[in-house]
Amino acid sequence: METGIQELIAPKLVEFFSVEGQRLGDKQSLDQTLYEITGISIQALRGSPLSDFSAKERMSWGAKRQTKREEDQAYSLLGIFSIHMPLIYGEGREKALNRLRKEIDEPLEGLLDSLRFGQVDARQITIKNAYDNTCKWLLKKSEYLDWLDPTKLGEHHGFLWIKGKPGAGKSTLMKFVLANARETIKDRIVISFFFNPRGEDLEKSIIGTYRSLFLQLLEQLLARQGIFDLLSLSTSSISINH
Repeated sequence: METGIQELIAPKLVEFFSVEGQRLGDKQSLDQTLYEITGISIQALRGSPLSDFSAKERMSWGAKRQTKREEDQAYSLLGIFSIHMPLIYGEGREKALNRLRKEIDEPLEGLLDSLRFGQVDARQITIKNAYDNTCKWLLKKSEYLDWLDPTKLGEHHGFLWIKGKPGAGKSTLMKFVLANARETIKDRIVISFFFNPRGEDLEKSIIGTYRSLFLQLLEQLLARQGIFDLLSLSTSSISINH
């Protein structure tokens, strides 16, 4: 395999020489030139942790790379993802890149599977849908309109409370509100969990609530941003409004 991108990024000192043996400079003094040629971030060349860069950006560092064997365009990226996989020369560039993407995806898929449990949506599914022309009165209430308004998040902190006697239809009303919210605020992520007091342990516990909400959050972020951005998503870039 040809020299990987990691060999350019990892060492503190990398020097460059002309074919005549004349020193041209090192990666610090030539960082702008190296960036223009390779697309590798100047911050990465200067020693910033690779975790500061999204997987999508790191993948792009190999796009301009010219290799004698086409598969090395993928294999040269292994070091910057700390991935080990067999080198299969003759499989072609696309197959090699697809195998690399699969290796990158695997930890996230494992995380999603670990969060799922059998009855995660059971309570919401069993709640009856609202009859036609019912529940719509809530959509005009100031409390509901304020809840939808992101400028008033500091007042309600993302919570919408509905109180009532047992059997009054609170769950049906909340299911209706949830469906309407998802239609109304499509530019934001809406996640939910319905407690099931008669269900299995995870259906009526705090742990089950967090697992369900975290799973929904990850799945929706994945659908919106793509797996490569999600893999390196930092907490500072997440804004939860509802």
